[in-house]
Amino acid sequence: MYHYVREIKESLYPGIKGLEFEKFKTQLDHLQSKYQIIQAEDVISSCLNGSSIPENSCLLTFDDGYKDHIKFVLPELKSRKIQGTFFPPAKAILDRELLGVNAIHFILERCR
Repeated sequence: MYHYVREIKESLYPGIKGLEFEKFKTQLDHLQSKYQIIQAEDVISSCLNGSSIPENSCLLTFDDGYKDHIKFVLPELKSRKIQGTFFPPAKAILDRELLGVNAIHFILERCR
């Protein structure tokens, strides 16, 4: 499960921990060479009707729906012709509210 993936040094909040985009690409290289990257539909199908998935399966997941995912992650996945599963927080988006965990990240970054 990935959260922040970005070019950290160039970001507005470099103190918020995340994964450097170049390291993410290196991780994708490794995952693609050692594992079969599957889609969420494959997992759902396996659970519902018992269809098999490869033993060396890997499902890429991205939590919290960050802008980083649109700017960095999605184009990289598309260029590699692989999919990820994204889990944006619906309530925070619909209510236009910052998640508590993100508020803490921003406060800690500003206090540095």
